[in-house]
Amino acid sequence: MPSSTDRKFHISLIKAVSALAVVVLHTFFAAFGSFEAQTGSWYAVRIIRNLMLWSVPCFVMATGELLLSKERVITLKKLFSRYILRAVVVLVVFTGINTLFDRFVMGAQNKGFMFFLKALATDGSWSHMWYLYLLLAIYLTLPAFKLAADHASSGELNYLLIVLAVFLSVIPTLNTVFPAFNPAFYIPVTTIYPLYLLLGHALSVGSFKVPTPLSWCLLVVSLAASGYLTYLGAAQGRSLSADSYSSVIVVITALSFYTLLSGIRGCCNKYVLWLVEKISGCTMGIYLIHMIVLKFTFVKLGFKPANPGILLAAALGIFAASFLLTYLLRLIPGVKKFL
Repeated sequence: MPSSTDRKFHISLIKAVSALAVVVLHTFFAAFGSFEAQTGSWYAVRIIRNLMLWSVPCFVMATGELLLSKERVITLKKLFSRYILRAVVVLVVFTGINTLFDRFVMGAQNKGFMFFLKALATDGSWSHMWYLYLLLAIYLTLPAFKLAADHASSGELNYLLIVLAVFLSVIPTLNTVFPAFNPAFYIPVTTIYPLYLLLGHALSVGSFKVPTPLSWCLLVVSLAASGYLTYLGAAQGRSLSADSYSSVIVVITALSFYTLLSGIRGCCNKYVLWLVEKISGCTMGIYLIHMIVLKFTFVKLGFKPANPGILLAAALGIFAASFLLTYLLRLIPGVKKFL
């Protein structure tokens, strides 16, 4: 078991790196229409975007490692007064901010109070807001996951991981690549995210281990497969399961990244350590605010990148601006609790 200090650093590192990858992912996604179809840049933007898909799963795995730890006692009172309350407040506030931004900055019509209520109830706000609904779902079902994590043996936990992996990742991936393969067997869990949540916990307690050399091999192979299938799918105008969080490729990539980053137990450079910890503490704010910066840059300012290199520089700038804005907002009393 890692020490609390080591765990704090590698969790901070995973969150910081994942936050950067999310910004790159969304920036490259936003630029899909900026490049002529079937050109090298057009393919490169799609490939780089899909190579960043491990980021959100790593966030969920970090949540599993933190919240499913036996050392973490979460009563129903704490669950509702801290975790669920935070998610609800952030969801309401930023759905409102997004609505106001569209109305008064982007000049969108018919985006008033009724639109806000409908967007809040139906996830009809900006696309990245889906993650807040996922957090709420995780928090609401956390007591059940805690029971499994606290009392399951290593064998039982690994069995559950295998079942979830097969039915939530392997079978959907095969069905995407081979549409005729559509077995009737299923389990009553509809999303891939419980697998990531429990996988983060299993890795942290050592019931499921991936040796470092194997992690490097899996990472290289999964990234290469993602790049190739993205290229092939774009050329054919269809998905080959390289662009979904339930893809086996994405599961393997996320597992590899998480394992390798978890192996970094500390940092001797105090400035790097400070930066990692500060970014880690701002990841919620970065996730929410970067889309405002991104939308303003691409839509309001009409930014058109000339090539993927410039686009990557823009993504780094958007990340830096989002981090700075979040850092400053967290200095306001009461805001830090939510961002």
